[in-house]
Amino acid sequence: TPPGAEMAGRLILERLRRFDGRQLATYGLTAVPILQSAILQSGGRYHGLLVRKERKEHGMQRWVEGPVDRGMRCLVVEDTVTTGGSTVAAIERMREEGLEAVGGLCVVDRLAGGTEAIAAAVDGPFEALTTVDDVYPDRPDRWAAPPTSAQKSRIARLKAAGCSMLLTCPAPGMTTRRAPGMFSRS
Repeated sequence: TPPGAEMAGRLILERLRRFDGRQLATYGLTAVPILQSAILQSGGRYHGLLVRKERKEHGMQRWVEGPVDRGMRCLVVEDTVTTGGSTVAAIERMREEGLEAVGGLCVVDRLAGGTEAIAAAVDGPFEALTTVDDVYPDRPDRWAAPPTSAQKSRIARLKAAGCSMLLTCPAPGMTTRRAPGMFSRS
């Protein structure tokens, strides 16, 4: 929803201040609303790039769309990260186009090794705003302890902002079905 994308963009912008880079890139289309929100709220500090899943067969046949500046460092922005495989592939495509990815952020880390894989691919920090443990502490496939006070505090802040995250976290071996939007009004 627009309020959810606005909030996610604001949270991403707060964290981006620690990074050195002015180009924001995402892979595919799922994080585009968050990327756009962050760019629009940045007051011109950032511009965005879209890394395609498949090269266009006509026109310029680019892997990366947008105002590419090869001399400017890139930050990767994602909505949800699981294993990080598709984002690592996107980083490789960015390198093929002469771009340097130096770090990035995702909204939710599903704690399946993705943030670590992406951090290794960019040889820099890749951080999550929150984790699946924060969002869905009582999911059936979780073996960890009950939510910590810090996790409960983050959940309370999200609820107080009027938003709740919609995620489906399957048991091992099941397929994932994503909700139409990451955020919804309570």
